[in-house]
Amino acid sequence: DPYVPARLYIAAPRGPDSPAPRWDGSDELEVDASSVLNGSVDEPRYVFPSGYVKNHIWVSSDFHATGMAIPLVLGHHAQEIAADTAALALQLDPTHTRVVRSTFSGVLSDDAVEAFLLPPFLVITDCDADTARSLLSSTVYPNADLVTGHPSFTAAHLPCDRMSIGLDIEWQPVVEPTTVVEVTPSDGPCDPS
Repeated sequence: DPYVPARLYIAAPRGPDSPAPRWDGSDELEVDASSVLNGSVDEPRYVFPSGYVKNHIWVSSDFHATGMAIPLVLGHHAQEIAADTAALALQLDPTHTRVVRSTFSGVLSDDAVEAFLLPPFLVITDCDADTARSLLSSTVYPNADLVTGHPSFTAAHLPCDRMSIGLDIEWQPVVEPTTVVEVTPSDGPCDPS
């Protein structure tokens, strides 16, 4: 079988009395119910049915596959971000039991970028929404480098309205999850009370 499908879960926060994680493959983490369907680990919300491995690198799918929603955690919330296209690549060790390094890459609209980055920008601007959006407009949005509606996301005659992003993600081995729990989102410093 040339395909190596995968599933992605959001781990539930550990309680204050939980032991510190060992990150040696023996940790048993609970799954945040927001990342599964029908409360079951057997029905993950985020799946990569077309993943494959070549030269010890697992790739989630062809980068030009259709858009997808991806869970990203930044600050106090896991949020689902709509990507026009996305790919996750994991370099595996020779035994394929650990991730050596990884990269998430995607193409996002300005709205998706704002949904992801506005919360931390609010924190650094002391919860001032106007200043946070102004900062996004002056430092982030000028980096738009892609165009909507073209297979390669490029068209010299059109203004750029999409942004390419790349994130390094650190992965640690854990026991395959079996328990799903409801997680009450915690308020961030700028969330309305």
